[in-house]
Amino acid sequence: MSLKVSESFPPQELFTLSENVGRRIPDWTQGAGGNISVKSKNSLWIKASGERLSDIAGPAERNRFARLDCVKFAQEFQILQQGIDRTKIKQSSVGFDPSGGLFEKEKKYSEMLKVFSDPEFGKASMETAFHIKLPQKYVLHFHALSFILIHELTSADPALMAQVQKLLRAKYQISCHWVDLFLPGFQLSLFLEVGAGDQIYILKNHGIILASDSETILSKFEVLEKDLLKELDVAWEFNQAVPENVGGPIKVFFPDFIIFKNEIKKHLKNSGDKKYFFSRPSPEATKEERGAFENWWATQKLFASNPHLAELSIDFQREVLGLPTEKERFNKSR
Repeated sequence: MSLKVSESFPPQELFTLSENVGRRIPDWTQGAGGNISVKSKNSLWIKASGERLSDIAGPAERNRFARLDCVKFAQEFQILQQGIDRTKIKQSSVGFDPSGGLFEKEKKYSEMLKVFSDPEFGKASMETAFHIKLPQKYVLHFHALSFILIHELTSADPALMAQVQKLLRAKYQISCHWVDLFLPGFQLSLFLEVGAGDQIYILKNHGIILASDSETILSKFEVLEKDLLKELDVAWEFNQAVPENVGGPIKVFFPDFIIFKNEIKKHLKNSGDKKYFFSRPSPEATKEERGAFENWWATQKLFASNPHLAELSIDFQREVLGLPTEKERFNKSR
């Protein structure tokens, strides 16, 4: 059974914000990664699962965004969380056990996304739970590569963390949270702290979440990102032209690379010394090939900036592929 909600037209900000993030390839988004939502009355409007942010062009593209009832979804999610021992998940940073109760919770969560998505539109993104959990009108999650580097640099250094927090509060009136590595979707949603006002969550090996009651949060982020990179002396080059070829080693720095890994390997050419090249896709390339190239390009930009950046463990990679919410994307990229 699917549940319908009362509104029939998404706010224009959903399209504007999605376009502005979606065109920043690969610095902010790669493939179908990231999700943006806008709350309006009791509705949550969010990018549909598996869609590119840059493709949410307007209200005619009804299957590219989804709509849910915030109150009903939140109530059901609250019930779903019952009986979960968060300390065990946090201790390992990986809490996925196909034979245990948490796997059943993941399956129920995946089903919830189908049940609560209005059938007139697409299926809601796997990250929907935290979009509803966070009370701000606008919630933007995208894979900002610079903040993967910033998390790696600052998370083990209390003095640097305090420096970042002070800068963001004083200059941008934004509260900052560091979030450990968790499986995307359901489990990540369990560990986000809710706060009033503008918030930024820096996710280990994943990207960022912005939450605000003002759509200007994105323009604010664009300025503070450059400011913070300069403050921390992190080298990063924005707005590069799409290269003819992108070369480097195979590294798994973030979850979406796991999903696209098989598709990426189809297009790699080995030049020796564990260095591989991926040629720029043609305009007629499939969505999967474009997404694979963008994730490969993102990986090589991260490696060039920090060759010692921590990779995701083999166990974590297996668990991402085992998530019910990721099965569809994984099958597409095989």
